[in-house]
Amino acid sequence: MELNPTVRERIFSVADQLYAESGKASPPTVDAVRKQAKVSMNDACTGMREWRKTTRSQVSIATDELPTALIQANTAALHALWHQATTLANEALQAAQTAWQAERSETEVLSQQMASAYENQVLELEQKAAQLTHLAEEGARQAEQMAALQQRADALSDDNILLTATTEQARARIADVEQHAADLRRELDQAFEALTASLNSAAELRQAQSRECQELRRQLEGCRQQVTKESAAHNAELRRAREDVATLQGKLSALQPSAPASKRRRKDADDRKDGAIGKIS
Repeated sequence: MELNPTVRERIFSVADQLYAESGKASPPTVDAVRKQAKVSMNDACTGMREWRKTTRSQVSIATDELPTALIQANTAALHALWHQATTLANEALQAAQTAWQAERSETEVLSQQMASAYENQVLELEQKAAQLTHLAEEGARQAEQMAALQQRADALSDDNILLTATTEQARARIADVEQHAADLRRELDQAFEALTASLNSAAELRQAQSRECQELRRQLEGCRQQVTKESAAHNAELRRAREDVATLQGKLSALQPSAPASKRRRKDADDRKDGAIGKIS
């Protein structure tokens, strides 16, 4: 499987960083590289294989070139040369065996790390699946709650519409009542003004009547005084007339007339005087 160059570079960079942070004591695990590089498990495994091969190729191993000591000992005996060659061959074989063992160990470690990483990833996926299930259940509950809230909101909206209509009607009614109250207040003010004017007119009329009554009382008092004066004068005149009548009757009695006609004339005269005196009194 060919890796994307960008992915390979990111994996190598993270592996080098983790390897350096560990003091090059042990290579980083596949799972640690995968998590920090944020790549898939397959890319992490492939990239770590390449990184381990690249790291091993940097280890110094035996080569076909003659060592400096052998070149300098070109005058030594063949036995020494063979001994040196055998030693070098053994060292190269030992190095190859060591490298093979190391590669095998690294392969086993890598396999174990891959298995552990796969297990960790499976656990993570299971946890994420459980979380997704929980989130789905929570989302379903929230959807039910949202539906209930939406129904409640619709009911509240209907109530709000009804309340708004009722409020508008109440406002219209209040406006009518306020207008009626204003009309009544204006009529009351007008009635109060009319009543005030009537009271003022009545007060003026009472004052005029009082003055008129006082004037009538004064005139009545004057008339009473005048009548009293006139009555006193009439009484005095009546007394004088009665005195005159008595005097005349005395004189008539003294004369004693003999003729009946004269007597009747005197009697008629007396009756006329009595009638006049009665009228005067």
